[in-house]
Amino acid sequence: MGAGENGAACWEKKFQVCEFAYPGGNGLLKYHLYVPENIEGRLPVVLFLHGAGERGDDNEKQLTKGFPPHYFGSGSYEKYPAIIVAPQCPEDKRWVETDWGRGSYDMAETGESALLRAVFELTEHLCRTLPADTDRVYVTGISMGGFGTWDIAVRHPEMFAAALPVCGGADPREVHRMCGIPTLTFHGSDDDVVPAGGTEAAVVALEKAGGRVRFVEYPPGLGHGCWDAAYGDTDTFSWLFSNRKGKI
Repeated sequence: MGAGENGAACWEKKFQVCEFAYPGGNGLLKYHLYVPENIEGRLPVVLFLHGAGERGDDNEKQLTKGFPPHYFGSGSYEKYPAIIVAPQCPEDKRWVETDWGRGSYDMAETGESALLRAVFELTEHLCRTLPADTDRVYVTGISMGGFGTWDIAVRHPEMFAAALPVCGGADPREVHRMCGIPTLTFHGSDDDVVPAGGTEAAVVALEKAGGRVRFVEYPPGLGHGCWDAAYGDTDTFSWLFSNRKGKI
């Protein structure tokens, strides 16, 4: 199945259109949920955080870029069946309320956004109510969602078995909290929206803290939109789904 227009229309129908009430903001988090059919046993969970361009209230755009089209378009959904959670950020919000152009930020000053807290609570709720393997909960995201990936993994490391941020940024002083989470991160060296130096600083800090992290920095040419290269490599999915809590 291709990732083109017709293929996308087909796989998007596999998702449930959902809402999750939470305190703060407008009190309603819109999201898409995919649960494979006819699967016995417990399934890994992938939380996908979209980028700034997919914000809104249509509860649709968050599926158009990044993890979902590549996961389904490549057929990886058959090889690695998983529960997929894709929330949508409102137009006037950010997963992390910070200036992306700086590449990094101070978590103490920024604080956890009500929206990202709601995403965490939603994921907890789904792990309790669905046939989820809580030893295999993963988080990944692009651009604004890359910031969200770092942030939620640092604030709630107990939840995740792996993190895969793409062209995002973090607080390098706090990434030591996610030392127990295997991390694979991607960034374009000529990114003119979110500086690659933010990812590099986070990776260096995580390595110094003893974390297991791999950084793929693409040569000039991709700019900011390196997510197609990151998710277009099927080894990315192989790495992601191989991780389990407690696995060395």
